[in-house]
Amino acid sequence: MTETRPRYHPHRPHIKYPGSRLEVLVECLDELAELAPDAYPLRVNAIHTALRSTLEGEIGPTKLLAYLMSSA
Repeated sequence: MTETRPRYHPHRPHIKYPGSRLEVLVECLDELAELAPDAYPLRVNAIHTALRSTLEGEIGPTKLLAYLMSSA
């Protein structure tokens, strides 16, 4: 049995890391923000945006890591 999933963003077909754990994490954060906004802390929004930007190829993994390791 094979699991088939729709692409991350149908209107944005280019995903830099399709099928990766990064894609799964961003999808989960998207669903959390949409389905349970009270459970989605605002402090996560900047990290969520950086993860999405990396998934879509707007920033590289080195810049993401530097952002994640920087102090808030």
